[in-house]
Amino acid sequence: MGGEGGGAGSRQPLAPRHLAEIPPSSGAATDANALAAELQEREATFKAAQARQTEKEGTTNAVRNARMLAITQLSSDLKNLGYELSVEAGGADAPTEIVITSSDFDETDHRVRFLASIRGRNAPTAAACWNGFDRVRLRSSRIPLVGFSEIYSICQ
Repeated sequence: MGGEGGGAGSRQPLAPRHLAEIPPSSGAATDANALAAELQEREATFKAAQARQTEKEGTTNAVRNARMLAITQLSSDLKNLGYELSVEAGGADAPTEIVITSSDFDETDHRVRFLASIRGRNAPTAAACWNGFDRVRLRSSRIPLVGFSEIYSICQ
């Protein structure tokens, strides 16, 4: 009983149906035709805007999925190299940051060797760089303000 009436299969909005019912010989036929044309134009504009929004949402989802896949792959690659750590994307306040947490980062020599291994063209961080990440935060503890926590550049 909403804004659409008619038979069971009728999906056309009410306004165009009512305008189509105005007899061509009527004095209001010219105005009705102009209004019907304007309604069609507005509907086409609305549908085009919906299509653009759907495409934009699809692109946004694809980018988000690619970034999460890069983080997952980096985590897997680093663990396969023998590192015991966790890898996650930075929060909304740091969208280009990767956070890597390992208790080994408390020791300077471990940190320096690790940084050397993740930088460069063929480094495991290459896919992350391609997906918009440009910094890495190395932390020695997941607890805020406890242990080592510093940001480094990873992409060249």
